[in-house]
Amino acid sequence: MRITDEMLCQAAPEAAERYLSALPDRAACAHAFSPAFEERMRPLLPRRKGRKLWKRALLLAAVVALLGTAVHAGQPEDYRVQASARDGVLTYSARPQEDVVPQRFHRITMGWVPEGYSLWTESEPEEDAVHFSTSYRTEDYQYIALRQWMGQEYSEILMGDYQWEEASVQGSKGIFIHTAENDSYCYILLWAEGPYVLHLTAHGGLDRETFFKIADNLQW
Repeated sequence: MRITDEMLCQAAPEAAERYLSALPDRAACAHAFSPAFEERMRPLLPRRKGRKLWKRALLLAAVVALLGTAVHAGQPEDYRVQASARDGVLTYSARPQEDVVPQRFHRITMGWVPEGYSLWTESEPEEDAVHFSTSYRTEDYQYIALRQWMGQEYSEILMGDYQWEEASVQGSKGIFIHTAENDSYCYILLWAEGPYVLHLTAHGGLDRETFFKIADNLQW
């Protein structure tokens, strides 16, 4: 049996109801972290809020279990970027072009970032690299992050009030995902360009126009 993204999306709500409802309440999962650990994790808290990575991983496993078989890459050859939302569950994925694989990884970098953002993290260059990531943040922990994969598919499941629409990124087809939580916006752009899958995200006080300006100024 070949499982498609559409089948996963249809099964996700039922899987969520069947498996996630059995999880303990948040109050029963309380744990006191050390001040040092909380300080290190503070930049990641806005992005994780409402998304619960452990629940998301369980949901994906539940969907696969519900369908009764393993997930295979069964999309058509012209498949590139796709998203689907239903009952508070958003799935999205991208597949690079398979017949164009460069011999060396070529990084894409941010040619422009808004004022107030400074470099936070960046992957170390490696000769056999197939992945690159870089991020910028402000003093109050608003951040922008860019990730890039060569020859690899990327997929993710989000739970919450997320909306998506088709978008163009420097001439390439992609999807734009957005949500607002406590007056703080989360933006995601996912697209495929040749053998690369690219993922740009921002969380904080950026408006949509500024976010797309960052994407328009990415440099190879």
